[in-house]
Amino acid sequence: MDPDSRPRIGLEVHVRLATGRRLFSTGPLPAPDGLPNRCIDPYSVGAPGTLPVLDAAAVRLALRAALALSFTVAPVSRFDRKHYHWPDLPKGYQITQGRDPLARDGALHVAGPDGVALHRLERLHLEEDAGTLRHGPGVTAIDLDRAGAPLVEIVGAPDLDDADTAERWLAALQAVLVAAGVTEGRIQHGELRVDANLSLPGGPRVELKNLGGELGPALRHELARQRRVRAEGGAVRRETRRWTGEETVALREKEEAIDYRWLPEPDLPPLRVSEEELAQARAALPAVPLDRHLLAEEARAAGTWQAVFGDEAPLSGPARALALQAAADADPGRVLGLCRNALPADPGALTAAHVVAVAARLDAGMEHRHAAPQLAAAAATGALPPAPTRGGLTTEALDAAVHAVVDRHPDHEARWRAGNAGMEGFFMGQLRDRLPDDQPRDALAAVLREVLAARRDGR
Repeated sequence: MDPDSRPRIGLEVHVRLATGRRLFSTGPLPAPDGLPNRCIDPYSVGAPGTLPVLDAAAVRLALRAALALSFTVAPVSRFDRKHYHWPDLPKGYQITQGRDPLARDGALHVAGPDGVALHRLERLHLEEDAGTLRHGPGVTAIDLDRAGAPLVEIVGAPDLDDADTAERWLAALQAVLVAAGVTEGRIQHGELRVDANLSLPGGPRVELKNLGGELGPALRHELARQRRVRAEGGAVRRETRRWTGEETVALREKEEAIDYRWLPEPDLPPLRVSEEELAQARAALPAVPLDRHLLAEEARAAGTWQAVFGDEAPLSGPARALALQAAADADPGRVLGLCRNALPADPGALTAAHVVAVAARLDAGMEHRHAAPQLAAAAATGALPPAPTRGGLTTEALDAAVHAVVDRHPDHEARWRAGNAGMEGFFMGQLRDRLPDDQPRDALAAVLREVLAARRDGR
C-alpha cells in the first residue's frame, strides 16, 4: 500500500475488571444474560444521598493490568467528573480519570506476518461504566444494569494502518489481560468494548463506537465508505458512527471538540499508589511485561502442538497457547492424546478452556476413561465439560468448604497474607478434619491456594 494512502487507526478499549462489584459501590453486577433493569444500583443511577467509595479490588486489578503492559504508574492520580447528557447516564456525569490517569506510556508487542511489532499505549485509567442503549425499529430502550461497572480504559496510539493489524492488536491485548487475571475478557458479554478512531490522509477523524468481535468488519466497511465518498467528490464528515452488523451509520456529528466541563470529583481523595502495592501487583503476574512472555510461550507451544498435529495444528493465539502449554506440561502424553482423539469436525471449536478442564482433572489424579468423548461433545457445542468432582465433592462444594474454614480463622489468614506460608499447613489440617478421607491432597492444596489468593485479591 502507498504510504501516503494509509489510514490512521487508534483503538480505545474499555475493559471490565473481574471484581464482581461496581467501581464506587458494593452493589453486585448482573448476570451476563439477565433481563434488563433487574439489578440497578442506587449510587450508580444517582439516587439522592449516595456517595462514591472506591473499590480497592478494582485498583489492584488496574495496577496489575498496567504492569503487565509496561505502563509507568503514577504515584498519585485523581478522579474527575466528565459531564455530558446522554440517556444511559442518569447522574449527568461519569467519574473517570480524565486529566490525571493511573498510568501512562505502555507498550503492546503484537505478532504479525512480518514479525513482532511494538505498538505504543498512551494511557490507562479507571472509570465507571454507563448504562446501555438498546436500539430497535423506531425505539431506543435504556438498560441501567451495568451502570457503575468497574472499567479500565486503555488508549492505544493511532499507529495502526489496516483492519487486520487492528484485529491482531485487540487479540493480543485481550490475551494479556486475561492471562493477568484482570478480566474474563468475554467480548460477547461486553467485557471488552472498543471505540475505534480512524481517518484517511488529510481527512477528518471518524469514531466507531462500541465494537467487539465486529472490529475488523466495521473498520473495513468504514474505510471503504470513506474512500468511496472521496472518489465521488464528497467530503467525509467528522462524526461518531455505530456498526449495525452490515454497515456503519451516523450517530452524531462532531464539528467541534466536546466541552465535558471537567471538574475534580469532590467526594473522592487522590488515589495514591505505594511501592508495596506495586510489588504485590507485580507478584500476582506470571511475568512482567506479560505481552512478551506470552509471545515466547506461544512460540514454545507451537512446537509442542506442531509435533502432535503436524501441519493441521488447530490451536493458536497467545492466550490459548499459554493455557495449552500448561496443560501439556501437566501430563503431555495423556493431555495431547485426549486432544488428538477428541478433535471435532471443526477443530477451531476446541478451545484452551476445554483442554485445561481436562488437565485440571489430571492434576486431581482422577480417572479419565470418558474425558475424550466429553471433550469432543463440549467442543461441538462451545460449552465446557461438566465440572469435575474431587473425592465425591463438586468443585463448587469444595470451594465453599475452604471458604468456610478460612472464614473461621481470620488471624491465620492475615498471617498468610503477611507472608507466613506455614499457615497453608494449618488450613490443610483443618480441612482434612472436615472432609472425606478420599480427598486428593494435592488437589485440596491447589484449591486452598486458589481461594486464599482470590480473597487476597478481592476476587
